[in-house]
Amino acid sequence: GSGYILEAKGREDLEPSPVVLLLDAGGNTAVDSVAQVTLSVNSATNSAGQILGVSIVLAEDGVADYAGTGIKLDLIGQYTLLATISSPVARTAVSANINVLAGSVSTVSFAYTASDGTVYGVQPGGTTGGLALSSQPTIVMLDAGSNVAAGSIETVTLSISSGPAGGSLSGPVTVAPVNGLATFANVSLTTIGSYVLLATVEGGSITTTSSSVAITNGPAAR
Repeated sequence: GSGYILEAKGREDLEPSPVVLLLDAGGNTAVDSVAQVTLSVNSATNSAGQILGVSIVLAEDGVADYAGTGIKLDLIGQYTLLATISSPVARTAVSANINVLAGSVSTVSFAYTASDGTVYGVQPGGTTGGLALSSQPTIVMLDAGSNVAAGSIETVTLSISSGPAGGSLSGPVTVAPVNGLATFANVSLTTIGSYVLLATVEGGSITTTSSSVAITNGPAAR
């Protein structure tokens, strides 16, 4: 095969698209071949990842071109692909190694549990009015495959989604993520009551809301 890029992003089209050449015994392109070619993940290199998109194409003039088929790999990690034909003779070719990284940010969350049980993100914790929240929010950036988008650079801004009249949010409310995590510090809410916070990714199209945050009366300050 040819046309493989050695680095890709999870659930994003492989660029360039895979191209599989069918060769005769002399190593020449078998231009008369119209064999059906099937792409699959080589389980010897990645037993959990899946191939997405149209994985079966017919060769034309000895070439199976996957352009426009939306071929992508879902999970981050190392892969090789298998290209298989069953007729006229069964043959299989193995691609070069493909390193799949986290893709672009697709969703964000205050609390996400990965398939391996790792928990990312921190919900805001209640406290008394005017004091820093007992647990400061952390938002995890995720790609379309729910991988942590460790390379994301888009800032995240906190605001109040719902809460009591007159309530306000104080502190550094816009931060840049580091390794896919937007971590806030010294954020507080003023008026007593129940709040829900809104996290908005730079650009405004990706948002998420927190669980309920209770702000109560504090001790007399004066």
